[in-house]
Amino acid sequence: HKRCTLSMRQHSVSPRLLLLVLTAAAAAAARDISGTVTTRVFWDGGYPLCWTCGEPLNFTDSFACSYGNRGSWNDGVKAFMDPTPARAVVTAVAMTFMGAYNCDPYADPVKVYCELQGYIVGSSVFPDTNTCMCGNCGEPYTLANTAPAGLGWPYYNYSGMNTIEVILLNNDICLNYINVTLNYTIPPRA
Repeated sequence: HKRCTLSMRQHSVSPRLLLLVLTAAAAAAARDISGTVTTRVFWDGGYPLCWTCGEPLNFTDSFACSYGNRGSWNDGVKAFMDPTPARAVVTAVAMTFMGAYNCDPYADPVKVYCELQGYIVGSSVFPDTNTCMCGNCGEPYTLANTAPAGLGWPYYNYSGMNTIEVILLNNDICLNYINVTLNYTIPPRA
């Protein structure tokens, strides 16, 4: 049998090294933590008319249209629960629409404005997809904006419900869903 022995030696840490380690730890704790989270907000109630969609379109069984009582459009307003972690401050928002756009072939192209909590995320003339008769076929299109410097997203309801509003000019759309991507920072604790 071999004997195992453990020897304990006393070690000392130089004050300079200790100060360096503590300063590095404090600096790391003083930095903001950044992150991104995405939540999907569905439009629903539309009856799926088509079971296949040509590429690059994607099939979904959930949609609503801004015309013709096709689903629960609700004037383009939907709510979602804040998905950010505690103490997060939203610094930028991107909304990726999945839907069919310019449903009236005789009208001007649709201009879409989108707001989160009453603050504009973006506006753009959306591409013509020529697929509104299906309503449940979707093509992605993204609008994005950043929050005013140092303030966070205006009127954002942290840990609560937030509202998206889709405002249309000139034409109609059918929406499957909007992916709401929130960039955030978590400031260091005081």
